[in-house]
Amino acid sequence: MAKNDFKVGNNYLPKAPFDGIEALEKEFLDGLKEDKEIYAKIQEMGLTGKEVKANLALLTSYQEDYNICKKCPGVDACPKAAQHYCIVVKKNGEFLDREYTLCDKYAAILAREARYVKADFKEEWKEKDLRNVDMTNKRNPLLRKLLSIVAKNEKQWIYLTGDYGSGRSYIMACFANSYADSGKGPIAFCDSATLLNGLRDASVNNKERFARDLDTLKSVPLLILDGFGNEYKSDFAFSTVLFPLLTTRANNDLPTMFTSDFTMKEIQQMYGEKVAPARGRQLMQLIKMKTGGETVLEGLNVY
Repeated sequence: MAKNDFKVGNNYLPKAPFDGIEALEKEFLDGLKEDKEIYAKIQEMGLTGKEVKANLALLTSYQEDYNICKKCPGVDACPKAAQHYCIVVKKNGEFLDREYTLCDKYAAILAREARYVKADFKEEWKEKDLRNVDMTNKRNPLLRKLLSIVAKNEKQWIYLTGDYGSGRSYIMACFANSYADSGKGPIAFCDSATLLNGLRDASVNNKERFARDLDTLKSVPLLILDGFGNEYKSDFAFSTVLFPLLTTRANNDLPTMFTSDFTMKEIQQMYGEKVAPARGRQLMQLIKMKTGGETVLEGLNVY
């Protein structure tokens, strides 16, 4: 063992020559200077050359963290050990302080989530909004209508149907996120089958929760019923949930949206067969009156 070797655990490593440390230091300093954004930050803090050298390890850590964020692969794929946090460097007298702050993208998602009472859509869609939907001649009228609802707080109803794979749910999730980002809400984006199953169970096992949940759906500023028509069709679904819910929302002029595998005519027929012809007709007359008819999308890839 040489006199100046370093001990690491039970092993001894040779001490690097001084000129090797100088070369490494120069490499890091050059890296900071060549990184225009980091160099601008160093200048903004008014750091001297001596201060940069004294805080070289901290500044290079900040540089690495900053550039990971710059190439962000998405919130769900954040590669950092401290996921969703960013290093912030601040000058405090002669020293630099390191702080960790929540990243802007994740903070925006949390702000969105706070505006949902229910969000039955894919996790990866939480980062999307209407800017992520490709515009096409077939889709543009719908997108213009949705953008207008967000911008002008219009009280419209929309019934969206069409081919499988046309992106109905995706588009409405993007719309809901844009609606949330504009400061509006709360929002309920509900899978129709899951919603009706949950309410049916609560009506038997927890009547207080049933009444509370139904009241929330009746009054929420934006309701989206995704997969409408896939729910189990029964007198309970019609008489206890759907018709009172939609009638209340229509009377209070609250925006209500539907995505469905089925046309309005098919929905009327299914409820007519499972419940009663008059019930199916009542349901569709209400929806047609408020939506003005269905919007049909073709099988276009929107991802």
